[in-house]
Amino acid sequence: QLAAAELRAAETGTGADRVLVTEGILSDADYARAFAFHHGIGLETFARVPRAACPLGDDELLSCLASGMIPLRRGGALVWVVAPWQLSARFLVERLRRYPDMRARIHVTTMESLRDFIHREAEIAVARKAAFELRATQPDLSAGTSGSRTPLGWFAAGIGLFSIGLIVGGL
Repeated sequence: QLAAAELRAAETGTGADRVLVTEGILSDADYARAFAFHHGIGLETFARVPRAACPLGDDELLSCLASGMIPLRRGGALVWVVAPWQLSARFLVERLRRYPDMRARIHVTTMESLRDFIHREAEIAVARKAAFELRATQPDLSAGTSGSRTPLGWFAAGIGLFSIGLIVGGL
């Protein structure tokens, strides 16, 4: 199965890990557990991680979803938690090979666990981003811009004038 996954990964331009997970051979949690065990690094589930353990602000914490990495303070030291998905797993393996003393400062997790932690601990920032990101990046598509409200303003003015005409005309 591994050889077939490697071949499929080369065909699709992804990692064999993604092929194994996508095809249901492994779950993300099983893969993270096996990856951690095989490389002698810690596994992070975020089950008992308080918000204070992450030194980043809420907005910075959101960017960790894009990178798949988050810093945490553990026992006075800074530990990097990485969700080894797609090609970042290769990068992480290479780094661990070149710098074996980093093993104590790197833990792995799943993207789902990372996402759940960020959504739980930065709930307001997540809501703000969801509410205002479209307006900031593509205002023409957003109902939250003043330009997008112009047709509604004209419609409301027309209804008002029509109503006044009915009232005045009926008197």
